[in-house]
Amino acid sequence: MSGSAAEFVSEAQEIVEAFSRLLLDLEAPLRRGDEFDPDILNAAFRAIHTLKGLAALTGKTQIVELSDSLESCLDSLRLGRSELDQVVLDVLFECVDAYGQLLAVVADPRAEA
Repeated sequence: MSGSAAEFVSEAQEIVEAFSRLLLDLEAPLRRGDEFDPDILNAAFRAIHTLKGLAALTGKTQIVELSDSLESCLDSLRLGRSELDQVVLDVLFECVDAYGQLLAVVADPRAEA
């Protein structure tokens, strides 16, 4: 893996890990039947927006496409057009797994996505 690819993977993994922690922070109040903090949702949106920009700068189109779709979903949640529930959270957590698979391919192009 080249130095620039290693740097991208490292930075992207940090963003994805932060996003995953934010999802856990969103999930906890929902499990209690409470409202989630909209600032956490905004932070999750910003994390994915940052990841999309980083991926675009480095030509990682699959990560850009996933991020773009995820960004649209998060924006819909932020604007109240969609409701955050466990089903949506499950899909968001699946995106974390998808990022892991895509980053594994960037780290080792011989890996299968």
